[in-house]
Amino acid sequence: DSALSTLEADEFDLVISDVRMPGLDGERLFERVQEQWPALTRRLLFISGDIEADRFAAMLRERAIRYLEKPFTAAALLRAAREVLDGAR
Repeated sequence: DSALSTLEADEFDLVISDVRMPGLDGERLFERVQEQWPALTRRLLFISGDIEADRFAAMLRERAIRYLEKPFTAAALLRAAREVLDGAR
């Protein structure tokens, strides 16, 4: 829920979010972003430790939304963020 408040307060080039969060999970966050800021859906990067076992993974793949499996290096995070931003242009 705090993510939505933050998104309402400012503009962002990129949103990085874990799939599993208390309250509003990654799937609901994606749905809310899609409803309120549709252009921002192309600039989402999800992270998770078990995305392949998650039903949300199928939706991420179907919609070509980038995700990064934990554990990852800082270099991998930077590379994924760059790929998301380059793809959103």
